[in-house]
Amino acid sequence: KVAVATSSLMVGLTGLLGFSGHLFTGQINWLLCFGLGIVVLLGSQLGAKISIRLEERKLKLALAIILIVIAIWMILRT
Repeated sequence: KVAVATSSLMVGLTGLLGFSGHLFTGQINWLLCFGLGIVVLLGSQLGAKISIRLEERKLKLALAIILIVIAIWMILRT
């Protein structure tokens, strides 16, 4: 629990510092931020509902497949 809390704190601080740096230099695409915010809100609600209904094994398999697909996509883009 302590490791999760520490990790969450560091991710939050890193995000806040990165955001403030971009904010001060005027490099924020507000339309993109708004669009992504909506997608994240909808996805988090859907993900919470799906995670309750799926077995842990199936959920882990689904996440593994998603990560593999994203990794392949990133490799092909470079």
